[in-house]
Amino acid sequence: MQDLIKDIMAKAGISEQQATVAINTTKDYIKTKVPPMATGMVDQFFTGNFDPSAALKAAVGQQSDFMSKAKEAAQDAGEKVTEFTQDAIDKGSEFAKEATKQMNEWAKQAGGWSEDAMDKIRDMFGNAKPDQKDGAGQK
Repeated sequence: MQDLIKDIMAKAGISEQQATVAINTTKDYIKTKVPPMATGMVDQFFTGNFDPSAALKAAVGQQSDFMSKAKEAAQDAGEKVTEFTQDAIDKGSEFAKEATKQMNEWAKQAGGWSEDAMDKIRDMFGNAKPDQKDGAGQK
């Protein structure tokens, strides 16, 4: 890094302290623009310890870790979706059973009500069956 500081001092006409601040500011800026896994490589580059093959191995390892974590997260999400779907199916089935039970009950009640209504109509017309009154409905 001393070579870089001297080069900046000569080209920009600034002090060593100013050149150091400029380099650190540049380094910090670059670190905000690269993925978190690459910040170590930026530090290595600016300290003169950058080894491209080691950096590549580290990046591949980090990418592999990332892919493993992404795969695991996707599997977890898939399991949760499956659980949610099964729960929705179960609740839908329970609702359908209860609705069918309730509709059957209402149908029984409606049948009873219609019989009661017919009995009342017969009572109003003297217990005559609808097909016997005044010859209506007879052949």
